[in-house]
Amino acid sequence: MENFTYLKSCLSAKVAIDKDIEQIIQATSTAFGHLRGRVFDNKDIFASARIRLKIYEVAIIPILLYASDAWVTYSRNINNLEKLPPNVST
Repeated sequence: MENFTYLKSCLSAKVAIDKDIEQIIQATSTAFGHLRGRVFDNKDIFASARIRLKIYEVAIIPILLYASDAWVTYSRNINNLEKLPPNVST
């Protein structure tokens, strides 16, 4: 078995985190997409930029950083994370 998922982390026989980062980026993008129309782009909701930033920090950033403290990152992994759109990355 090359890869398997345990506690939402993708473990690899090659000790690579590429698949894990790919899943995290997908989950982050999905979460932001769900909130974008309801919170960030919705002009009917009177929310200051400060409140929207706080929602972003509480709801989106933890998804992006989940289990990142255990990652051994290589330059290719950092390059993948830097490719995130500015409205999704930190």
